[in-house]
Amino acid sequence: MNKLLQNFVATFRQEKFSQPLNFLLAVSGGADSMVMLYAFQKTMALLKTNIFVTHINYHLRQEDSNKDEFLVTDYCSKNKIPFEVVQITASAWNNTPGTGMEEKARFLRYQAFNKLRNENNCCAIAVGHNLDDLCETFCFNLIRGSSPEKLASVMPVLDNYTHIFRPLLSFDRNAIRVFAHDMNIPFNEDKTNLDVAYSRNRIRSNIIPEAQIINPKFADSISRFRDILATENNFLEQEVTKVLCSCKIIDSVCISRSTLVSFHIALQRRVIVACRKHVTGNRIDFSFASVEMIRKTILSQQIKNGILYSDHSMNVVYKKPDVLFVKKEKSNHEKIEA
Repeated sequence: MNKLLQNFVATFRQEKFSQPLNFLLAVSGGADSMVMLYAFQKTMALLKTNIFVTHINYHLRQEDSNKDEFLVTDYCSKNKIPFEVVQITASAWNNTPGTGMEEKARFLRYQAFNKLRNENNCCAIAVGHNLDDLCETFCFNLIRGSSPEKLASVMPVLDNYTHIFRPLLSFDRNAIRVFAHDMNIPFNEDKTNLDVAYSRNRIRSNIIPEAQIINPKFADSISRFRDILATENNFLEQEVTKVLCSCKIIDSVCISRSTLVSFHIALQRRVIVACRKHVTGNRIDFSFASVEMIRKTILSQQIKNGILYSDHSMNVVYKKPDVLFVKKEKSNHEKIEA
């Protein structure tokens, strides 16, 4: 068995999937997703899997979009692989939330994926992300100022929350193309990948090649760094869980100020973020600056009873000797607006 297929099987067996082993394969027609489709096809008997292919035609690249659709549907038809094409209409684009084309495309993509996954009783959605994709996404998030925990969770092999499975993540783009040529796997090149008007393409075309001059194994280094961050993030999350288990929690979170002050600064920050998530359900609009303001106010020697911090979702209140994180209820006006 070829090295890529051996690695594919090993990656598959390292993960725990729910039964039945039905997989929705997102196939664009590019080299990565076509090689992924081929790998699933050739290992179905060995791994006892069933596959269902979806292709999304965004109708953004005129004739090239139709060529991609034909490539995928022709391959699936010839190999008797069940498939469905999702057509993204002008109306869908116009009615989709988002500030840019990439954001809208992502929303439409995953909306379609999740619908088809449920309809076909699939345990995961397989995508063709590779090592270079991981490196580019990590750099993109780093440049935007993402938190360590966000960087630690960039492109896991299997994301149990989104049900996304990335079986080719250990292979770089070049190795996948070499395999495609060796196995005579058809694929199309997306010309928009060269358009540096898109931030990700600018990183791919300009920033990463410069980094690879200094370190030819830059993508491998990023992957290793991501794994280290993930391990350390997991440790910190376990410590945060212990803290929250010792807190008084009803609708709000109540934690002793002296306890919070005794923690290492890293744990102080994580606990504050965890309290926010607990009382509001997320950390949307809760920046690092907000976390630091709360933390430094709690540590202040001049702290007095009362509200230490307030925004549209949460109040942080000091009621000696405790700090309370309390969810704000929506006003009647806000409920009507919602």
